[in-house]
Amino acid sequence: MYGYYFLLAPLLFSATLLASEDNVDVDIKANIITNTCSVSVENGARITLPVVKPEWFDNGWTATTDTGGRSFALLLKDCGAPSGASHNTLHLTFAPQSGADVTNQVFPNEILPANGGAQGVGIVIFSEQYRTNVLNTSGQGDVTYDITGKAKQDISNRYLFHARYQKTDVVVPGKLTSNIIIGAYYD
Repeated sequence: MYGYYFLLAPLLFSATLLASEDNVDVDIKANIITNTCSVSVENGARITLPVVKPEWFDNGWTATTDTGGRSFALLLKDCGAPSGASHNTLHLTFAPQSGADVTNQVFPNEILPANGGAQGVGIVIFSEQYRTNVLNTSGQGDVTYDITGKAKQDISNRYLFHARYQKTDVVVPGKLTSNIIIGAYYD
């Protein structure tokens, strides 16, 4: 299986080193990959949802109700596979940048209430092609596309999605931001 990953959101890694007399063995596993696609999001990877009142959330929609939302496209360009490699599936993955647990198929608000963040609301994203939430009930985001026998120019394409608010509890007005890491790989 070949795995080619492309991240669209910045990642920050930090560490604190503490002096200790104990020795610790650490196993580090890594995957060296070749970039074979250029991945981007239309509108500079910024999707702005409209301002709504708390009453808007009385619509009865669940995280699996595919209705409403702001459309956006993921763009894959210059995709290609290593010589002689055969790929059958393109995977587009979704995860919160904050590393927060995703519950009820909803991306969490990353603005804390103390900083003016809305409460009881998050973001859901739906695949236009499959009309389903990109997150499964376990909170994992993997939308797959059959690319069996497709030429690299057919893999390079626009993949359409839409995002909207989703009520998770009693809604308290405020700001909402969800930073999402979108990855792409094929096998």
